[in-house]
Amino acid sequence: MNRTEPTLADVTPADEAPATPPMHMPAAAQISPLAAPEPSQAVAPQPAPPQPAAPQPATALPTAAPAPVAPVAVAPVAVAPKPAMLRLVLQRGIRSGLIGGKKFELTMRVDSSRDLRNLFKGHPDELLLAYKSTFADKSYALRRSEFLRGAKFTPASLNEMIELEERLQMGFDQLRRMIDIVEGGDAEVVIEA
Repeated sequence: MNRTEPTLADVTPADEAPATPPMHMPAAAQISPLAAPEPSQAVAPQPAPPQPAAPQPATALPTAAPAPVAPVAVAPVAVAPKPAMLRLVLQRGIRSGLIGGKKFELTMRVDSSRDLRNLFKGHPDELLLAYKSTFADKSYALRRSEFLRGAKFTPASLNEMIELEERLQMGFDQLRRMIDIVEGGDAEVVIEA
């Protein structure tokens, strides 16, 4: 069995020009003159000791060592703050009535990670929702403070409950716009069609 070990000449040909320094090492032009040693203190560069080659199978071809990967420069990134949580919670309840009918209840509240009462301090308590039901002889009116505190409703039918949920969602959208306006302060709004 004829087995030959690769030599350093097999790995790096002698007729090839010297390799350029890796990307992560500064070139001579990039070194600050303040950091350069005095000419009297100059030290002659020492050649790197040859590294022993790893044993390779007889069928493998000699290959050059992989070039080191230069570190990637990362610019600082400004992280935008997370938007505050704001959500409308609707809780439905269906209970049996006294005479076999059904009694409907709808409870709503607004959950927020911000203190909305302090946000609206000094602003008038305006109506967010006011409407007359098309399915029952009832009128609903909710101010912003009632919306933030939470409210309980007793609709007479499923249709009235569905209508009330839709109107509460519209009131919630109105509240969200009010919060954006109060937090935004003076701003220019451009609406395109």
